[in-house]
Amino acid sequence: MEIPVRALGLFAVFGALLTFCSRGEARLLQCYDCTSEDHLGCKDPFNATDSLQVCDRQHDACLKVVATNTKIGNDGTRHEDARVITRQCASIPTGGFAKQNDCYKTEASNGGYVEQCFCGSDECNGTRENKYSLGMLLVCVVVAAMLLSRRF
Repeated sequence: MEIPVRALGLFAVFGALLTFCSRGEARLLQCYDCTSEDHLGCKDPFNATDSLQVCDRQHDACLKVVATNTKIGNDGTRHEDARVITRQCASIPTGGFAKQNDCYKTEASNGGYVEQCFCGSDECNGTRENKYSLGMLLVCVVVAAMLLSRRF
């Protein structure tokens, strides 16, 4: 079965448009910046407050850190004693262990754990979901509709 050249062209244009739209706007990243020790709204479930900040150019990610302390009870069972959540702008560390849109959990010396989640879109460290620019999404839909209506 041979694929028509027009279909290949439409597929290529749609792929390029999708790639462009997924990159977002060329501006500085915006991340939430708070700690649950200072702001109750920083805990999970997250309650967005005025903690949104524009990151410096050196920061290429937003970061959410969950750190816990664990105490061992008299019966030998572990109990989570404290949980601190921090959200901030960050740079993905070099060395290969961290990537954008991934979480890393390590055991702490106190028996608790530290979980670090890096993401690269605006306001993404508020929840586990990635958020996309509504304006860019609308532009992509309009351009795609215009291209499709021309019937390559």
